Amino acid sequence: MEPTEHITLFAEPIRQFAHFTITNSLLTSWIAVAIIIVISLALRSKLREVPGKFQNVFEILVEGALGMCDQVTGNRTLSMQIFPFAISVFFLILVSNWLGIMPLGGFGIVEKGAEGLTFIPFLRGSTADINTTLALSIMTVLGANLFGVFSIGIWKTFNKYVNIKALGGIFTKIRHEPTIILVAPITFFVGLIEIIGEFAKVASLSFRLFGNVFAGEVHDARGGYLCGFR
Repeated sequence: MEPTEHITLFAEPIRQFAHFTITNSLLTSWIAVAIIIVISLALRSKLREVPGKFQNVFEILVEGALGMCDQVTGNRTLSMQIFPFAISVFFLILVSNWLGIMPLGGFGIVEKGAEGLTFIPFLRGSTADINTTLALSIMTVLGANLFGVFSIGIWKTFNKYVNIKALGGIFTKIRHEPTIILVAPITFFVGLIEIIGEFAKVASLSFRLFGNVFAGEVHDARGGYLCGFR
């Protein structure tokens, strides 16, 4: 009986250790992290004042990414604080996506069930798992707000969302600017809308990345060689 590859929205479990389940997307994440660590250590061990080809490629990548970061922050010092976090997330997503599209779909497990034989691949792009993209988006939004606190202070960051300063301006500026009695409440509620916007960012970032990668994996799904039965 020919097994069929079963594509699911959730990551498929490939191994169980007591109460800990290893899914194919989690395995891909571990491999991606291991690859990044190995490349980082190899690059660090070969750092030279006169860069070789390997070092030169990464220096071009880093300088280009730092330039893009400068366009957002307008400050190289601030960019250097944010850059390690941003570039780490970038390379994790990049390597995970590459692993997801590599022609390794023939390696996996054949599971016997009521519907017959089902093929479960060992590797599934970690960003094709909503759990991964949701965790990354939450971490990114929280990180952006923390960097905001570090760069402009907690009071200004707080007033971005709960603009008490705008309401206080009604009492100090109403004599010279009567229109402030209309403008200040609007400014205050815009801040509250910003809070909703932060939650919307989490949903947007997680579902957009998940949708794009998962759709690509479904489109490219195909049967392969079998490496084990369960």
